[in-house]
Amino acid sequence: MKFIRKMLVYFVGTVLGKIITFLMVPIYTHVLAPEDYGAADLAYTMAVMLVSIAFMELWTGLLRFSYDEKTEEGKRKLFKHVLLLGAVLTPLYLALAAGIAVWQKLPHMGWMLGCGVLLLALHLWQYMARAMGKSHDFVISGAVSSVTQLAAVLVGLFVLRLDSVMLLAAPALGCVMAILYLEIRFGFLRLAKGKIDRALIRSLVKFSLPLAINAVAYNAMTNLSRFIAKGHLPEEENGYIALSAKFVVIVTSLVYIYSLAWQESAYEESGDADRAAYYGAMNALFIDGMSAMTAAFILLTDMLFPFFIGKEYQPAAAILPLYYVSTLLYAFSTFFGHVYNAEKKNSVLLWSTMAGAAVNIGLLCLLIDRLRATAVPIALIAGYAVNLAVRMILLRRVLPIRLPFGKILICALVTVLCAAAAIWNAGYFVEIPLLLAVTGMYFALNRKKLASLGRMVREKLKSKA
Repeated sequence: MKFIRKMLVYFVGTVLGKIITFLMVPIYTHVLAPEDYGAADLAYTMAVMLVSIAFMELWTGLLRFSYDEKTEEGKRKLFKHVLLLGAVLTPLYLALAAGIAVWQKLPHMGWMLGCGVLLLALHLWQYMARAMGKSHDFVISGAVSSVTQLAAVLVGLFVLRLDSVMLLAAPALGCVMAILYLEIRFGFLRLAKGKIDRALIRSLVKFSLPLAINAVAYNAMTNLSRFIAKGHLPEEENGYIALSAKFVVIVTSLVYIYSLAWQESAYEESGDADRAAYYGAMNALFIDGMSAMTAAFILLTDMLFPFFIGKEYQPAAAILPLYYVSTLLYAFSTFFGHVYNAEKKNSVLLWSTMAGAAVNIGLLCLLIDRLRATAVPIALIAGYAVNLAVRMILLRRVLPIRLPFGKILICALVTVLCAAAAIWNAGYFVEIPLLLAVTGMYFALNRKKLASLGRMVREKLKSKA
């Protein structure tokens, strides 16, 4: 129940932000040409990628080590050390970002550099809020960022008549406002007193360095495909790829919400003797929910896409179902990744991600000239499948978790069936009954869990009345 309460908090706070992000997609597609949208989106994607690599995902270390600190003073000391590491690593990020921007001739390099530094700061401030047990403020800061982004996009595109620079300027402004909100609320810059603890620095680096290496492999499995596509496909097709990656934001937001709650719960349970049974139960819950929602979104997107997106972007509908399938596999992989993080077995994450990256890059190079933009999500699916398989196989060496392989197979078949119906334009007479069948099957199989969740929500509302 504690896990579900956490997930509800993150859900309520995050949904607004993700809806706003989703609503910005048709704005961009009606104002910007595919080639402009694709280039600017790639610049932002590179900034996000390099933040994870250059800064070694320090925010994950901040959250994990915060569970070893029992006092606020201890957590503030930890934040000071993570902030110091971030400052030391900033020149590395700036050099990498500038080098890639020049090499790939990416637009808006100045905004790309600044956006990355602000993204690091936002991660640190938000994860410090989580470390202090302020989950509500964490999600409020995300909503502040999203509302700021939407306002910036509307003013920038329709009042100031700016161009694709808003794909980087809007997130940067959103980061600033969210950081200001958290700093005003908690004053995290009032750092703990005392000397620098070199042992703590070494522990943070030891924990985070494998995450940086894993981030390199992960981005080789995902974002490197954007570079390969950029070199083989015309700019408008890269725009379709960028749109497809953005359009699955609803599913990725659900993964994000679950992951936030699951990450904290996994860390809390990391010392419990019965944690294997808990992890297994959460795994079963996750598989059911994510599979059903992904299948439903595939069908809904296919039916609504023509009414939602600008005419120049309509060819993207053919590859969207494949992106949804790859996102589902990413979700499963992320779930198991947090188990390894909780157990401090990050080396497994590296090897599994490297295996997925090798498959993704190899298959993409073989297929891209033949299948064009469709090759990108197909290679992603293969890469994530290998990544997930390695993590599931090696999990038994870490914890004796019982995995529901039969359920995984059934969920995969249902998702593939819905994707096939969308790809081959089965039409409303097939897709609507299929959508109703998937929804009905999910509620039938999970009616007890959903009834329990409903009771908990009603009790919580009554207690606040």
